[in-house]
Amino acid sequence: MLKSRICLILLGLIITCCNLTTYGSNAVKNNDAPLVITADSFTLDYANGYAVYTDHVAVNQSNRQLKSDNLFIYFDKKADNSSTQKDNKFKSIIATTKDLNNPVVFLERNINDSNSISLVATAGIIKYEPGVNTNKLTLEKNAIIQQNNKKLISELLYYDLKNEIAYMPKVKNQRSKIILG
Repeated sequence: MLKSRICLILLGLIITCCNLTTYGSNAVKNNDAPLVITADSFTLDYANGYAVYTDHVAVNQSNRQLKSDNLFIYFDKKADNSSTQKDNKFKSIIATTKDLNNPVVFLERNINDSNSISLVATAGIIKYEPGVNTNKLTLEKNAIIQQNNKKLISELLYYDLKNEIAYMPKVKNQRSKIILG
């Protein structure tokens, strides 16, 4: 029970840091909203610095949703046992799918109209890595980010959340596409 609470607190801190609204969204930041995570199974290995949610994973926080087959969270551990849970920093969050026909989906609804979706990101793998100068989001395998009339499509897509910079590198036998309109 205590480990479940610790992991939920950790995951709350992680998702709070994973502020995906910066991709041109006008939505109000809602990182203090309650976080609800569901999955068929859950494992926390605090000693080795990771948590795993498996099968039918859904993360909901106010107007944000993430759905995936698996969710992996890696975090630094403090050597000092007296440190509190919130002192631990996470290294990365990785959401994956087993079937590219059923990709990982992140969506953000308009804060003023819950029927209106302001941002959708889909891919086989979505990875978030925080940093001092950047918060890096990597989408792999059929990556798509769509907002309003803009759509970025690539096999591999990097997005710097802090500086709002998208980068789609050249991938062998693949072309990236940007749709504005």
